[in-house]
Amino acid sequence: MTDAPPAFELLPGAPHSPVLLHVPHSSRDIPADVRPGIVLSDAELERELDHMTDSHTAEIAGRAAELAGLTPWRFVNRASRLVVDPERFPDEREEMTAVGMGAVYTRTSHREVLRPDGTDPEPL
Repeated sequence: MTDAPPAFELLPGAPHSPVLLHVPHSSRDIPADVRPGIVLSDAELERELDHMTDSHTAEIAGRAAELAGLTPWRFVNRASRLVVDPERFPDEREEMTAVGMGAVYTRTSHREVLRPDGTDPEPL
């Protein structure tokens, strides 16, 4: 069993709400057990997180949910997209895998190495 927090959170809305707010890229969290598999220095990782994080979108979605007449459900990814991107297919259907940005990224936004070749995406 792991003590790691869940990678995502489904925040309930009104029972009859037809709306789901999807917040996939707001987190900068890299779990401690994932960090050793990322080859960037701490400074390089911070810079990559600056490029790849949609800052404050979880707060924007939260405020929108508060103001809605019928509270929408919210799916909030709690791990950085550099850990796993919930908007990507985990197999060959995902076109971005060709550039190292499938469900588990192996390249940075500037196509530098993020994870070593042969990284097993299954545990993530």
